[in-house]
Amino acid sequence: MAFGVARIVVIVMENRTIDSLLGAGGTPCPGLAWPPDNSHTAAVAGLPHPGRRCHVPAAQIPVTRALRCAGCLASGHFSEILGPSDPNYLAMMAAASPVAEDLGWFPRLPRMATLADRMDAAGLSWRNYAGNGLDGFAIFPHLRRRAEMRGWRAFAGDARRGELPRLSWLTAPYARSEHPPMPVGWGERWLGQQVAALAAGPCWPDLVAVIVWDDWGGYWDRASPPPLRERWRDGTPFRLGLRTPLLLVGGRVPPGSVFEGPSSHASIPALVERTFGLAPLTDWDADAGDLARALLPPGVPATPPPRLPRLPGPSLGARAVQGAIDAAAVVWRAAHVPLA
Repeated sequence: MAFGVARIVVIVMENRTIDSLLGAGGTPCPGLAWPPDNSHTAAVAGLPHPGRRCHVPAAQIPVTRALRCAGCLASGHFSEILGPSDPNYLAMMAAASPVAEDLGWFPRLPRMATLADRMDAAGLSWRNYAGNGLDGFAIFPHLRRRAEMRGWRAFAGDARRGELPRLSWLTAPYARSEHPPMPVGWGERWLGQQVAALAAGPCWPDLVAVIVWDDWGGYWDRASPPPLRERWRDGTPFRLGLRTPLLLVGGRVPPGSVFEGPSSHASIPALVERTFGLAPLTDWDADAGDLARALLPPGVPATPPPRLPRLPGPSLGARAVQGAIDAAAVVWRAAHVPLA
């Protein structure tokens, strides 16, 4: 254990740039409009600043704003892949991606070493709390039937009881992931509930939670992608992508701070590896920016849990819609995960 951190929680939200989520001025992003194209092809075609230029009004994200004040914003954080969700998921969990676009119908992937495998080899506990059935580490066929696979609803209870493993990987259910065109308010309430459960549990003082939005979502950001590190097989830019929000919260995080980076999605496995003394998976995480530089030094007292706004619950009709959307997302994801 390094940096005074005993547990790391990774919470994955969806499809925003820093400016589209935390920007100000200009045009508010439309609520229920069809989501922008967030493909690798669209990103490359629009370089250096592709995407829809708009922002989420501050009044719609009171939880995210409160977490920003209670923790650390990585203002120089970039997605690993100039493209959509699936390659960036793989980068976060395996520090590699053999695809530049989202996985198609009934795809196959080569066997990949993952962060979960590194934890296993070191005898360290981990758990996957999936939002949509086969999310998170369940995307890898060799891990899919492990006892560590849980649904997202189990997370809050485990957090309050202090029963979290060394590494928890939590993905939001689709309707509450903030993926356009899902209402941002649904995601805000869900995110606030998960962090409130962490804050109410005994693990808070030696815990770091990484809250990350997976890809650019088809939205504009003022920061150009960093210098090209790698091209895709067709010669187009592949790494790195556009800025995405990443917040650090927990007892080992100084409140109201900013980490200017640089960091990227491979910095997430790198943080886990450097905290628990694990070997890097690939050159991506071996060379990734060090998020541990944003943490409090060992021996400094832990910061207290944040006070988050309590948002009203959805109506019966909204809950029914959320359930229907989430059920459809489970079916969709099942058809878009690699075959064993």
